[in-house]
Parts: sequence; C-alpha cells; structure tokens
Amino acid sequence: MEFQYRTYVNQYQRLVYSKALHMLGNSAEAEDACQEVYERLWKHISKVEDHHAKAWLLHVTRNVCIDQLRKRTDTQALDEELICERSDGNPSNALANNQLSHWLTNALSKMKEPYKSLIQMAEIQQQSVKYIAQHLGLSENQVKVYGHRARQQLRALLQGVDL
Repeated sequence: MEFQYRTYVNQYQRLVYSKALHMLGNSAEAEDACQEVYERLWKHISKVEDHHAKAWLLHVTRNVCIDQLRKRTDTQALDEELICERSDGNPSNALANNQLSHWLTNALSKMKEPYKSLIQMAEIQQQSVKYIAQHLGLSENQVKVYGHRARQQLRALLQGVDL
C-alpha cells in the first residue's frame, strides 16, 4: 500500500501541482492543496485503481482547489488567474484586456458548478470534450449539454456589457 502511494505521488506530483497552481494562481496555496490531495490519497489508496489514478488525483485536486477558492475572502480575484491578458505592448489593448478580464471574472464568479468549470476548461484552457468529461466525471454528452448551458449563462451575465 505504501509502495503504491509513493508510486502515485512520484508519478503525478508535477501534474497535481501544476493543476493546483493553475487554478489557485499562488504557489503557497497550490502546495497546501497538494498536501491535502496526498492526504486524501493516503486515506483512499485502497479504492484507487491503477488505471484511474491520474483521473482520480486530478478530480480530487480540482475539488480541493474549488474548496480553497470558495474560502477566499477576495471574491473579485477568484478567477483572474484563469483569464489570459495579452496586450501586445499597446496600452489601449492592455486597458481593454483589463476591463474584459474584470467583466469575465465577475460573470464567472456568479456561475455555479459544473458550468463555471466547463467554461474555464473548454473556453479558457481549450481542453477537449473527452478530457473535460473524464476530469469532471461526466459523460461526453453531458459535457456538450452543460457546456451549451454554461455559454448561455455566461452570455446572459455579460448582456449589457459594452464589449
């Protein structure tokens, strides 16, 4: 059991950390999240099958990060690390990107799961339907349906915003 635990940690530690860092945007918080993921792995090691270990760890990492994001008191910064800002060195582009980032962050903070994660993974991270389905524990059809609903929600939240 201990060997299996060490194998999983050694094999997936970079992936787990990078997922946590990407979601949280802070290395200290990402390290805390990884520690919690590994604690959960230790508790549930007998239930984790070899061929599902990667998906299990990523799913738990996502859940731990979501829990940490919910605990943050600064809700305005909740999703800023997921918004790509590219200004091409042009101050007016930087200002426009900053405003767009603010609008998207605000809209995403109002969305519930799994819609919020679907927007982040599909539209911002450009992940495949298959990857999202595996990562969120949904069928590919559910990902497509929920993705459509998520885009509708985001569109409604951004209605009236002068893009």
